[in-house]
Amino acid sequence: FLGAIILGYLIDRLGSQVFPFLIIAFFWLFLISIYLLPDEKDKYYIYKKGSIFKLLKNKKFIIVLLCCGLIQGSHAMYYSFSSILWRNNEISFSQIGYLWGWGVLAEIILFYFIDKVNINGLFIKILIFAAITSSFRWILTYFFNQFYSLLFIQTLHAISFGLAHYLMMHFIFFNIASKNQLLAQAFYHAISSGMIMTSLTFISGYSFLYYKN
Repeated sequence: FLGAIILGYLIDRLGSQVFPFLIIAFFWLFLISIYLLPDEKDKYYIYKKGSIFKLLKNKKFIIVLLCCGLIQGSHAMYYSFSSILWRNNEISFSQIGYLWGWGVLAEIILFYFIDKVNINGLFIKILIFAAITSSFRWILTYFFNQFYSLLFIQTLHAISFGLAHYLMMHFIFFNIASKNQLLAQAFYHAISSGMIMTSLTFISGYSFLYYKN
């Protein structure tokens, strides 16, 4: 949250040429944070080997994976080109930083309160709600380009990204055998953030060029 705001502010003040140096600085901060993690050398975890074939035979898992993966993949244009589009609409780098930061903050707020909701009894309905809300978010993003309108729309990032991700993790935890849970998470990230997101990013690039022309 703070990183996005600081990044936007500094680029606005110092120019885009400072961007590589800021990225390097954030990488170093990330590296330092690794060494601040608690020492767990005395703890040993034993994982039973999972089976990818059992996961692929689980139809419910595949359906939820594809649904959540497509919702996650719908962010391809947003992640790749939204800042370019907003800058072309004369939104400052500082304001763009606030937009990205507010989306992250909205996620944090959602994760704080989500445990109070009975997900198990409403899983399918909540998944449909996340899909519809995501579509609604992208429609609003297309029609509204003013900063304060976008700030409100960015609140929906909590649903389109945060809720969809939470639903996938919830499903894995309660419906997948413990020895397959780690494998299921890896498979989910490979499909959603990997294959689906990459494919839709290429498509978004061509559509973005077509729109500009």
